[in-house]
Amino acid sequence: MVRLNNKNEPVKEATAQFRLVAWATGSAIWDWDLESGEFWSSPGHQRLFGRGEDELVEHFDIEDEDNPWAAHHHLDDRNRVVQAVRDHLEHDTPYDIEYRYRLPSGAYIWIHSVGRAVRNSHGQPIRMVGTNSDITARKQAEVELREREERRTTLADLSQDLIWIFTDGVIVDCNDYAAHALGMESQEELVGTSVLSLLHPDYHEMARLRFAQLLEQGVQTPSREIRLIRADGTVLIAETKACPYSYRGKPSILAIARDITERKNSERALLESEQAVRASEALYRNILDNMVDTFFRTDKEGSIVMASASVDELLGYSSEELIGRNLGDLYAEPDGRNTYIQAFKESGGNIRGYEIAVRHKDGHIVWVSTNSRAWMGVNGEVLGIEGTARDTTQRKQAEMAFQESEERFRGIIENSPAAIFLKDLEGRFQLVNSKFEEWYGVSAAEVIGKTSHDIYPKEFADLYVGQDQKVIAADFTCERERDIPFADDTLHTIIITKFPVRDGTGKVVGVGTINTDVTAQREAQERLRQSQKMEAVGQLTGGIAHDFNNLLAVIMGNLELIGDHVEGNGAVNEIIERGLKASERGATLTQRLLSFSRKQALLPTPIDLNKLILDMLDMLSRSLGETIEIHCEGPPDLWQCRADQSQLENAILNMSINSRDAMPDGGVLMITTVNFVLEDEAEAAQLELEPGRYAMLSVSDTGTGIAEEALSHVFEPFFTTKDVGKGSGLGLSMVYGFAKQSGGAVHIDSEIETAAGTVIKIYLPALSGQANEAASTS
Repeated sequence: MVRLNNKNEPVKEATAQFRLVAWATGSAIWDWDLESGEFWSSPGHQRLFGRGEDELVEHFDIEDEDNPWAAHHHLDDRNRVVQAVRDHLEHDTPYDIEYRYRLPSGAYIWIHSVGRAVRNSHGQPIRMVGTNSDITARKQAEVELREREERRTTLADLSQDLIWIFTDGVIVDCNDYAAHALGMESQEELVGTSVLSLLHPDYHEMARLRFAQLLEQGVQTPSREIRLIRADGTVLIAETKACPYSYRGKPSILAIARDITERKNSERALLESEQAVRASEALYRNILDNMVDTFFRTDKEGSIVMASASVDELLGYSSEELIGRNLGDLYAEPDGRNTYIQAFKESGGNIRGYEIAVRHKDGHIVWVSTNSRAWMGVNGEVLGIEGTARDTTQRKQAEMAFQESEERFRGIIENSPAAIFLKDLEGRFQLVNSKFEEWYGVSAAEVIGKTSHDIYPKEFADLYVGQDQKVIAADFTCERERDIPFADDTLHTIIITKFPVRDGTGKVVGVGTINTDVTAQREAQERLRQSQKMEAVGQLTGGIAHDFNNLLAVIMGNLELIGDHVEGNGAVNEIIERGLKASERGATLTQRLLSFSRKQALLPTPIDLNKLILDMLDMLSRSLGETIEIHCEGPPDLWQCRADQSQLENAILNMSINSRDAMPDGGVLMITTVNFVLEDEAEAAQLELEPGRYAMLSVSDTGTGIAEEALSHVFEPFFTTKDVGKGSGLGLSMVYGFAKQSGGAVHIDSEIETAAGTVIKIYLPALSGQANEAASTS
């Protein structure tokens, strides 16, 4: 970990020297200033990524999904790389990672990136530097190695034949059986060997002629019998065929040989005397001992009476150790023997390709595939079971690893907060996750194997199919935003991301879709936009109010001076009096504007809301008239709040008069107080409050209500739903500014269709949780 102090000049000088060295070396070096967001890259780095300085020198944030670095990552690598950077910056874990990067041409290269954070004296990261290198060639070599392994697996599955490929007379690939049949330990030992060195000298001239004919004429040669020399010098008689073959772009020959040594020996043994019969029995034993598969035979009770020598390689036991031992003791599962016998009976006494787990002598598990049948005596009676067993552990482990990978993939898909589904090139659904089923009200069984035209109306199906085909044809990821109804008829804002799906070779085999619900984010953005708008309006009105107030002061001062000079002139004094009253009304107007902009001077004191409302009841009754019934309700243990009492009284009066005007034929005005605890972060953000304790006062009426389109504007200065001349539009804006300046908030709800009226709630920070001594009102 590198630590630096906070002095800027040494850091700047060191940074300049570092970048000069990077330029001189030509290496792919980068330097990211975490405080400013500046990202610098060396010329070597720019050449590696195929982008010029103007394209790579950027200011970006690692948390920005559209930053110019992560945006070019392969979709499968992007989150992993970004998380590695976060982990390094937050936990100082090593940043050493490989990922795929898309060049301007659209091609991907493999990058090996190593970086390290530079930290200040407090251990906080202030920049990050590192190097990148192109490892595409190594990755391609790894792919070629996997392809070779796959070819070897395919060759190994071709039964008990010897298969090899040779170029210019040298073996370049083969299967396992060929190596073992020729007495070698592995394929690697056989690869690189001259073909002629494996042939008996009698066949050298004939072989050279055949090889030339194959390469020149390009036709398969007829089957021939030849003799091969094993590593130990013994002869293997084989029946072989060969054909031209292109191996890695080079003219080569593919040869397949079948070991007919046993057959030849058997044929010869059949012509021999009794002595030859005894020799053939020895040969039979030798065949068993040299079989790749293990031969076994049991009696009726399952005790082993014969096992070929290869059982040592298979299970670690010698043939002698197994004689007399019950085969059931070797099964890995306690009930393995019974399961096998049941399958044997169901097969009619001739079972093939049966796989089961057995235990090696050292304790590890070996998977075997067995072909077995009933062992008959001379008179046709069943004496037991005999068969062969082949080691399939590697294949079984590969299958289990693949299954585990599938389960992990399914786990990720099923636990994703987004709806995910995959289609093949013909548009058939191959996979949908549980979130897809939940959102759209369909089960996987209803859509798997079907196309969009089987599920959706034609106009929608045509649209979806067209979008999928564009993604496949252009081989790119696209994203768009739409409002989509869910199964519960609620409308949600969804970001739809479509991307090509590839197989292990990189070939596009389908299209995937991720639907992400961003409804909550969009609502939060709208709340932020509204809050910013109100803040901007507040700043504007505050400035205007101050200037207007200064003008009024000049006007009122001059009117008073004129009054002093024309004292006794009734007509002029009356004009002056009207001007002063108009100026005072203007001053009141500016006071309300200052209240909205939160620039008025407040005198906050501890307030008991219940007592304040009791003291205001007489004034409210006179102000609202006899047609309005006033009801008050509040708990005796209401928390005290801190606010400017006169401004709070003015706010209550304003809200009450608005309610009165909404009930021209009379109605009920309800004033309620409650203790309110706000803990949920999302709810706090929606109310524009910090989590904590609040004393809440609400004023509700049974009036005509406010239209939905007007609700978002009611707190704006000069906005009113009243007729011209019946309201200035500053009452609720004053309430809004007072609540905000007091550290609280105001919220309004109204309903026209249900005639539920309007309710306005003011939240004021509580002083403490102690109960007030004042009694509740009712």
